[in-house]
Parts: sequence; C-alpha cells; structure tokens
Amino acid sequence: RSAFEEAQSCAEKALVAQKVAAQNELEAATHAWRDKLTTLRVSLQREKDLRQVDKICAEEATRSVKRIAQDEINSLRARLEQERKLHAEEKASAVQAIRAAEEARRGYRAAAKEATSKARQAAQEQTATLRSILSKERRDRENESKSRQVAEGTLRSEVRALQERLGQERQAHAAEKAVSEKEKRAAIESREMQEEEMRTLKGVLAKERKARKDEEAAHRTSLAAVEALLAERTASFRERLEHESKDHEREMASALELHRAHKQGVQQQLEALQMQLNDQRRIQRERPSDVQLLPRASEAAAQQQELERLRSELDEERRVRKSDKAAAREAQREAAEVMRKTMDNVEKELEKEKEASARETRAAQERQGEQQGAIEMLQAEVERLRGRLRTERHAFEADQASVLEAHSATVKALLEEIEAWKAKIHSERNASEVDKASARLAHDASREALQADIETLRENAVAEREARARESARLRAEHQSALEALRKDLKGVEETLQTERQARLDDRESAPAVRRGVEEALQLEVRTLTESLAIEQHRRKLERASAVEAQKANLLESEREMQALRDSLEEAR
Repeated sequence: RSAFEEAQSCAEKALVAQKVAAQNELEAATHAWRDKLTTLRVSLQREKDLRQVDKICAEEATRSVKRIAQDEINSLRARLEQERKLHAEEKASAVQAIRAAEEARRGYRAAAKEATSKARQAAQEQTATLRSILSKERRDRENESKSRQVAEGTLRSEVRALQERLGQERQAHAAEKAVSEKEKRAAIESREMQEEEMRTLKGVLAKERKARKDEEAAHRTSLAAVEALLAERTASFRERLEHESKDHEREMASALELHRAHKQGVQQQLEALQMQLNDQRRIQRERPSDVQLLPRASEAAAQQQELERLRSELDEERRVRKSDKAAAREAQREAAEVMRKTMDNVEKELEKEKEASARETRAAQERQGEQQGAIEMLQAEVERLRGRLRTERHAFEADQASVLEAHSATVKALLEEIEAWKAKIHSERNASEVDKASARLAHDASREALQADIETLRENAVAEREARARESARLRAEHQSALEALRKDLKGVEETLQTERQARLDDRESAPAVRRGVEEALQLEVRTLTESLAIEQHRRKLERASAVEAQKANLLESEREMQALRDSLEEAR
C-alpha cells in the first residue's frame, strides 16, 4: 500500500509538472500569435498609407498633365496668330515687290534668272542637308532604342538570377529538412523495436509524432502558398515588362513610318520644285515676257525665306533632342545604380539566412546526438531491469500484476489529461490560424483595390494624352489650312516636323512615368520577398523551439516512468 501511495504521489507530481509546462507553452504560443497579429496590423496600416500617397501623386500628375496640355494649346494658338500676321506681311511685301518690278522690268529680267538659279541650287543643298539630318536622327533613335533594350535585359537577368538563387536556397533547406526527418524516423523506429514492453510510453511517443507530422504538413502548406504567391507576382512583373517592350516596339514602328512619310514628302517637294523649274523654262522659251517672270522670282524668294526658317527650326529641334537624350541616359544610369544596390542588399540577406540555417542545422544535429546518447542509456537501463525482472518474475508474480495494474491506471489517467491539454492547444492554434487567414485576405483585398486605382489612373492619363493629341491635330489642321496658299510645296516637310515634335514630347512625358512604374514594381517585389523571408525565419525558429521543448518533456516523462518502475521493483523486492 505504501509503494502504491508513493507511486500515486509521484504520478500526481508529474501531472502537476506537465500541467505547468503545458500552461507555459500555451502562454508562449498566445504571445507569439499576438505578436504576429500586431505585425500584420502594422503592415496593413503601411499599405493603406502607401495607397493614399499613390492617390495623391496620381492626382498631382493628372493636374500637371492638364496644365502642360493647356500651355501647349496656348502656344499653338499664339503660333497660329503669328503665322497669320506673317502671311499678311508676306502678302503686302509681295504686292509691293510686284509694283516695284513693273517699274524696272528690263533690269529685273537678269536678276530673276540669277535668283531662279540660286533658288534651285539652294533647294538642292537644303534637300541634301535635310536628308543627312534625317539619316543622323534615325541612327540616333536606333542607338537609343538599342541601349534601352540592353538596360532592360540587364535588369531582367538580375531579377532572374535572384529568383534562381532563392529557389536553390529553398531546395537546399528542403533537402536538409528531409535528411533530418529521415534520421528522426530511423531513431523513432529503433526505439520502438527496442522498447516493446513500454506500451504506454510508446503510445505517447506515437501521438507526439503524429502531432509533429501535422505541424510539418501545415508548415509545408504555408510554404507552398508563399511560393505560389511569389511565382504569381514574378509572372505579373514579367508580363508587365513584356507589355512595355511591346509598346516601345510599336512606338519605334510609328517613328519609322513618320520618317518614311517625311522622306516621301521631301521627295515630292523636290519633284514639285523640278516641275516648277521646268515650267518656268518652258514659259520663258515660249513667252519671255517681264510680267510673267516677276511672280516667279518673288515666289522663289519666298521659298528661300521658308527654307531658311525651316533650317533654323531643325537646328533648334536638334539641340532639344540632344539635351533630352542626355537627360534620359542620366536617369537610366541612376535607375540601374539603384537597382544594383537593391539586388546587393537582397543577396546579403540571403547569405545571412543561409548561415543562420546552417547554424541551426548543426545545433539540431548536436541535440539529436545528445538525445541519441540519452536514448542509449535508457535502453541499457531497460535491458538491465528486464534481466532482473526475469530472475524475480516467478517469486513476485501476483504482486507485480497488482503494481502493473495500478501503474497502468495512473498512466491512463495522465494520458487522458495530456490529450485534453493537447486538444485545448490545438483549438487555440486553429483560432490563431483563422485570424491569420482573415488578416491575409484583408491585406490581399486592400492590395487589389490599390492596383485597381493605379489602373484607373493610367487609363485616365491615356485618355488625357489622346485628347491632347486630338486637340493638337485639330490646331495643326487649322494652321495648315490657313497657310496652304503660300506653302503648298513645303506641306509634306511641315507635317513631318510637327509629327516628330509631338512624338518626342509624348516620349519625354511617358519615359519618366514608365521608369518610375518599373522602379516601384521592383522595389515592392524586393520588399515583399524580404518580409516573407523574415516571417518564414521567425516561424521556423518558433517551430524548432516547440520541438525541442516537446522532446525535453518526453525525456523527462520517460525518466519519471523509469524511476517509478525502479521504485516499484525495489518495493516489491
């Protein structure tokens, strides 16, 4: 009876210790989940602030675009008024020239012939100059598009290398985890084969192993979800880059079409000038009168003035284009430098994560070696006790049966209590998982709303750009209709210059927005990867700590049961 009471007191003490340990573990898990919920709330608030900032920036960009469009419309209207004034002045000067030419017909005939020859030579020189300028501009545009493609390819290769490295690190971690799981399974199987008589302890270990497998399955499920999310974001980023490259190709094709149209216009202008000179020669041969030569000479002088004005505009456009190209190269270089720094930081974080994983793996192997030594000691003790039990089994068979029944009843009660605590912990863990899933869904919904707002702002910007293009086309049509009587032969050259100027303005406005969009998308992707890695590392540390505590509790329980068996054997003896 005294041995039974001592065994019962030992069992009650073990039960109290197990209750205290389970309570501590439950409180630690509760604090950990509260910390996770606090982190999720902070991240959601940060996402809301970022969305508000993006909305404000989009509104500022829309207002600036409207202001630029209004300024451009006002400048076009002022230019139209100036062209009308110039047209009236040219008309008045032409009337005065005709009256002066009627007073000096004979002396003007030779001057008219000389002016005609000079105008033809100047037109030929101007045509050659325009051809050389257009060819040079085409080469510059091709070089700029090639450099931009090279920079985009470099960024894509760096992102792809980073993703491959992250996949390799995950594969290495999965391989290490599989090896550790295989070693754990081998140790558990060997211990089951050697401890056939300790059925109660074997049942507890089996239940603990089942719970650990469930936790590992949940860990794998969450890791697969994180990987799927990363793959989805990577695919969306690649699709965005492909759309931008396609848009750039379409812009280059439109620029080539404009260049071809400009070339055809110049060719038509040359043909018109040649036909005009042939008509002048034919008229001079048929009727070389002074009255007919005077309008031709004034028209040649007007054409010479128009060619000089176009040459000055081409020089101004060339200087503006050079400055724009220099600014674009500087911005591209700065974006590449920022991207390289970001990639270096991510690589450093990956190296730190790899070193921490290696240290944790070594520590787990050392702990496993210590556990293996303790298991071997327990096995040796079990063998020794088993031999002593075989020698004394016949003498104390009845007493041993009663002691074993009492011990089995005590162990059964302890197991029922442990199962109740485990069910309670499992319910708490399920509630924390539900809270985490709801927070994740809310975070995804807020991100989708932010993406929808960004798409709406982009569509509004495109609509504003199209409206501005239509307004510019309308003003250009009015301008051309007002000046069609005086510059009929130079219409193709003027349309080409206006089209190229509008395309360059559109490129200048769209290039910073596209570059900012690419940089923000890359920074968001890198920030998401860093946060997911930090969360995964913290969760892995918590799982390792819980596994170590469970193993320590199992070893303590085994030692208590062995001590109880020794006490019972001594008392029976």
